[in-house]
Amino acid sequence: YVLESTFDSNYGLRGAAIRSRDCRAEIGENFVVIEDSTIQNHFSFSAGAVFSEDTTTEHIYTTFDNNIAYRIGGAVYTRGLTYLHSFGSTYKYNYGLYGGGLALMGRTAAISTATISWNWAFRDGGGVLLESMASVTFTSCTISGKLPPIPPPRQTPRTKTTKTLSLSLTLL
Repeated sequence: YVLESTFDSNYGLRGAAIRSRDCRAEIGENFVVIEDSTIQNHFSFSAGAVFSEDTTTEHIYTTFDNNIAYRIGGAVYTRGLTYLHSFGSTYKYNYGLYGGGLALMGRTAAISTATISWNWAFRDGGGVLLESMASVTFTSCTISGKLPPIPPPRQTPRTKTTKTLSLSLTLL
């Protein structure tokens, strides 16, 4: 149980702030509750802040801010038989290649009165990536944001020469 705590600026392979995994033969007895806490400024390969696998995880009035995952789940990544319940939490300014705010690949998720904003993914799921989910419910949530500014087109000089590159596919 994590209560009224701050996790700041940690680095790790999976879940820079917290990694939870149920390794027992019977799944479902591992509970992780994070309440009234701040988890910020983390960097990880997967799950910038929190990685949950085969656990029951609750985020209650917790803020996930400015976390980065090189691959998946900027703030949170769930996988396997994970059940995620999030109530009144905020996921903001997080980044991941897939699932900028949350990457939910677990069994079930129930997210209510959450704010998921200003997250960014280079590929899929800027706010939330849902994949292989048995069930997910969003109730009274705010999911918002804005695209990053697009740079103006580059001006090309009139004397620029163009080269062609030929590509081919060869099967051996």
